[in-house]
Amino acid sequence: MNNDITIRDINIGVQSRYPIYFSHLRTNADITDQSFHLHDMLEIYVYVSGEVDFIIGDNYNTLRHGDILFTFPNELHRPVINGSAEYERFYITVPTDAFDGFDSVEKSPLGCFLEAKHTDNRAIELSDEERGAFLRLLGKISDCIAEDGDGYLAYSYFLRALHLLNSAKSITLPRDTNIPQVLRDVLAYISENYACLMTVSEIAGHFHVSSSYLSSIFSRYMKVGIKQYLQYKKISGAKIMLSRGANVTDVCFECGFNSCSHFISVFKETTGMTPNKYRTMSSNDV
Repeated sequence: MNNDITIRDINIGVQSRYPIYFSHLRTNADITDQSFHLHDMLEIYVYVSGEVDFIIGDNYNTLRHGDILFTFPNELHRPVINGSAEYERFYITVPTDAFDGFDSVEKSPLGCFLEAKHTDNRAIELSDEERGAFLRLLGKISDCIAEDGDGYLAYSYFLRALHLLNSAKSITLPRDTNIPQVLRDVLAYISENYACLMTVSEIAGHFHVSSSYLSSIFSRYMKVGIKQYLQYKKISGAKIMLSRGANVTDVCFECGFNSCSHFISVFKETTGMTPNKYRTMSSNDV
């Protein structure tokens, strides 16, 4: 059964560069596009069914029904869909300034993100009753979309869902024991050293394995080549530096690119804009 439902711009009455984006997907079809996400928004990902792992940074996790994860702007992440079982998930991307107009609200609706900003917590722990209520609210948003219903009503359900998350406890994601330890170590090593790493052979040499073995095991579990993943990490770091106002040339070399022209080309290919444009745009949001 295919049920690909999306809603755009439920950001009712709040000024923001981006809308809040809600997506509900349920499908039996093979999903070949499992590219990494590298965007400027907060994201809530809710796993319902299927055989899915989820990567956030260098953390690789097997998910269970009802798991609720969240990520921060420019934090590299993606689902890894395994097998052919029916896959269902919700995700919601939220601009960091989505509720800046709520001046009279004592606690930000994004409190679940703000409280975990400087921790490793990337999951929300709900009781069975709370999880059921949360999933029902997401289902009501989905129904509003399918029926071309009231956008304000969908937005109210979203606020109620956030309220549930804000009253819950954020936790550190459990590590999946099914992936090889060497892959865990490689992910952590790349995360800490991406700026000075250039080739697969450098990484393989550090772990005393062959490049072919490392490439094979990386592609098997990550569904992407190690060289491409390393490039994503460099661009992720570059976006964070640029958003803080760093000079494009400094960012280029500090993130491990050998030339500015190559950096600009890769950055534009990955993000759809030049580093300078991204830097200017991000500065205007501050």
